[in-house]
Amino acid sequence: MDSTISRTGAVVLAACAVLGACTPQAPPPVTPTSTAADPCPSGVLLSAPSTEAASGVRVMRLEMINCGTRPYTVRGHPSVRLLDAGRAPLEVTITPGSSGISTVDSFDVPPRPVVLQPGERAVSGLLWRNTNTDPTIEPTTGEFLDLAPADGEPRQVVPSDGPVDLGTTGRLGVAPWSAAPRRARTGDSRVVRRGRSAGSAR
Repeated sequence: MDSTISRTGAVVLAACAVLGACTPQAPPPVTPTSTAADPCPSGVLLSAPSTEAASGVRVMRLEMINCGTRPYTVRGHPSVRLLDAGRAPLEVTITPGSSGISTVDSFDVPPRPVVLQPGERAVSGLLWRNTNTDPTIEPTTGEFLDLAPADGEPRQVVPSDGPVDLGTTGRLGVAPWSAAPRRARTGDSRVVRRGRSAGSAR
């Protein structure tokens, strides 16, 4: 396993299920659900706060926070649609797991139910390669994500952390949800110098 790619995959704090079937069809038009009047319309807020890159491989972190007042349970993988700068859906193949894009073990372990108490977070991730192999195909670049905690749940449109530059591959892998590690408090014995806790990925 390439050590650089392994380090990139470790940034995503998630585990993934057995790969599902590819669905390369364009998704239906997007109807955003989050509004300024209701900052927590469905009990959770979704975001894509950070991206790591190495050797042409990209790993984008997805986060979900329970902004409601009751426990929230999520299972499996987030539902993901990739949108262009005008928020129009793009035709891409989106599958659970690393999907043969790269060897990232954390994307390919079975998903488990995650129960979030108010204020707690879950994390997932997107995996892709920025590769251009066919000069006859226009490279695909997404600027927004249409996300839901799972299929059938209310959706939210969020900006991606930088472009989702798929090149001509047209493929995205999705990690399942997992509980985000709790942030160490000041004075916590688990805090180690250089800002890394005992539970951090190495």
